[in-house]
Amino acid sequence: PPRPAAEARFVRQLSYEVYVADAQERVALGPSEFGRLDRLPSECPVCLQAIKPITLLGRFAGKAERERADVAFVCPRPECRSIFVGYYKVQDYFSRQCTLLVAFPHRHREVPIGDQIRKLSPEFANIYIESTAAESLGLLAIAGVGFRKALEFLVKDFACHVVSTDDEKKAVREAGLAKVIATHIADPHARAVASRAAWLGNDETHYVRIWQDKGISDLKELLRLTVVWIESYLAGERYLSDMPG
Repeated sequence: PPRPAAEARFVRQLSYEVYVADAQERVALGPSEFGRLDRLPSECPVCLQAIKPITLLGRFAGKAERERADVAFVCPRPECRSIFVGYYKVQDYFSRQCTLLVAFPHRHREVPIGDQIRKLSPEFANIYIESTAAESLGLLAIAGVGFRKALEFLVKDFACHVVSTDDEKKAVREAGLAKVIATHIADPHARAVASRAAWLGNDETHYVRIWQDKGISDLKELLRLTVVWIESYLAGERYLSDMPG
């Protein structure tokens, strides 16, 4: 649909500042200064829909000279039309290469966590949701530590579920994560998966990273697989209780 007259004048007024070159978005960031954006936001942070945004204008920002570039975009969806800002890190002063960090304002997605897992480990659910929110804001150092903590709560709450006595539960709470995994996850495949989740989680908390080719996405996938196994265990436990042999 055609733009309203006022919006059309506004976009025409700014359009001279933006054009595409070398398959990258090249944006005016100051008088006679341009930056090359590595990519445009692929999702509107307000309506959370996949888009190709309309670029309005950009400016250098930050305490240090040309430390950051802020670029204003418009969501093209008629149902939204929100203006949002992409924050870019200026990687190189001379080439003006800019890498997208995050877009604001940001509305967090709901994280699907099953009722069985929420009941088993409410703290896991809370930590996982907070870690996902941190990741969506580009706070990867914080998110990684959070996912590692979520894993520990999940595994220890599961271990406390399968043991019987208070002394055993106390021992679980006080033991290291690796020992709890080795002792209380009986299935060899699930135990191996949870152990590797712990390895990557430790990389997020320690000074030296051992698994250089793995990152938060791998940690999240191993954590997801651990959740799936625990959900399967709990579902099977429920049926065995309902249908005694």
